[in-house]
Amino acid sequence: MNHQIENALNTIVNQTEKIGNTKKDLKHSLHETVSNLRKLVFILKSNMLEETEESNKTRNEVKQMKATLEKWKSTTSERQAVPSVTSFTVQTSHGTAVSSTPSRGKRTQFPEILSGKNAERHRLTVKPNDNKTAEEIKKLLRTKIDPVNMKIGIRTFKSLKNGNVLVEADSKEEIEILNTQIRDKCGDQLEVNVQKRRNPRLII
Repeated sequence: MNHQIENALNTIVNQTEKIGNTKKDLKHSLHETVSNLRKLVFILKSNMLEETEESNKTRNEVKQMKATLEKWKSTTSERQAVPSVTSFTVQTSHGTAVSSTPSRGKRTQFPEILSGKNAERHRLTVKPNDNKTAEEIKKLLRTKIDPVNMKIGIRTFKSLKNGNVLVEADSKEEIEILNTQIRDKCGDQLEVNVQKRRNPRLII
């Protein structure tokens, strides 16, 4: 396009040179017009170049903002994928599962709590020395025992049909700690029984 404009201007100048001296004023006017046109073309080219540079700058800024946004989304997704929870309660088909952040023994994954599947189960049952209901036992345990500060992961905390309360943790060590804490702090009101794992029976 620029080349075509330049050719048109040169054509005007060449035709002007062919005009005789009697047309001197006209020739001067045409030369001045062509000069002005060239200046305008130069200004237009400069403006277009500036606009192109500004457009490229804006495009790069948008690209950087998109990259930053994608990075933020990725980081947010990773944080949401692994919930940071000190204590939570989940209603499962196996009862109510309560878990705090464990630091001892094997760490139980959240999907395992929901599914109720775990190869190893470490349990204890709590029953009252008087006529307390299961809910009253649970309330007493919540008041006296703090698994979060003890850094114990509680998998299950539910009432049984016989009025007792079942507590399930991630490891034998954690169950033993709970047993000791409950006996020390609630021994005058509650009786604790740690369930021993049975050896599998093989029929030949």
